Amino acid sequence: MFRDCDPFLAFFHLGSGITELPWAYAVLGVVLLGTLVIERFFCKYACPLGAALGILGKVGLTRVQRDAAGCKSCNLCRQRCHAHIDFLSTTQIRDAECNHCLDCVVDCPRPNVLSVRGPRWRFSHPVYAAMLVAGLFGMIGVSKLAGKWQTKPETVSFTGRAGKLEAEAIRGWMTLEDISGGYNIPLDQLYKRGGIPSQVPPTARLNTIAKDYRVQFEPDSLRDVVREFLGGQQKPGAKPGQKKGSCVR
Repeated sequence: MFRDCDPFLAFFHLGSGITELPWAYAVLGVVLLGTLVIERFFCKYACPLGAALGILGKVGLTRVQRDAAGCKSCNLCRQRCHAHIDFLSTTQIRDAECNHCLDCVVDCPRPNVLSVRGPRWRFSHPVYAAMLVAGLFGMIGVSKLAGKWQTKPETVSFTGRAGKLEAEAIRGWMTLEDISGGYNIPLDQLYKRGGIPSQVPPTARLNTIAKDYRVQFEPDSLRDVVREFLGGQQKPGAKPGQKKGSCVR
């Protein structure tokens, strides 16, 4: 959803595809400048995930609680906290920037002064962490059993925002068949130009070819082949660009 303005995606591209992500590079510039004067500038003011977690933290069933009677006000919790939350001003941490990392609970020198509490119970941080992991895998398992688990889009687009085919749309989980159909490149030409041995089947995913078939192959090399094809050998009037269904499986 936020790909077009994701500063970290722009940063890891290292200058490649700058015309594809102009807003992302603009946001990256703002983040770099803001970070020079404000700690965790992006996390505090621009991160959409942080905003969502902040809302959930306000209405969540669990929170970190401080026992004021047992606390010796050493303020070590605030020093170790990545968000620098003021623990001494309250007994229940409701700050939107608290993401329940529980470093404060672990580092507190007095046992049970800081603890994780639910509406009617208290539990240790190992138990809390185990519950979160179990909940995560439980949701994944239920989704798979219900046939709703999906990690790739049903429709793969090989075009950019301008509606033109772009080699940058290639992903490692795509197959040679996906690339051939999406860019209207004959499979035999794809094999020949990409230097792909004939024993590699068209259904092989790009990111598994080198390991599974013991050949020298890099998915990025196929992008170069597609760029060359798009640069001068694509037939006019062809309308590739989307392939539905096959690459989801």
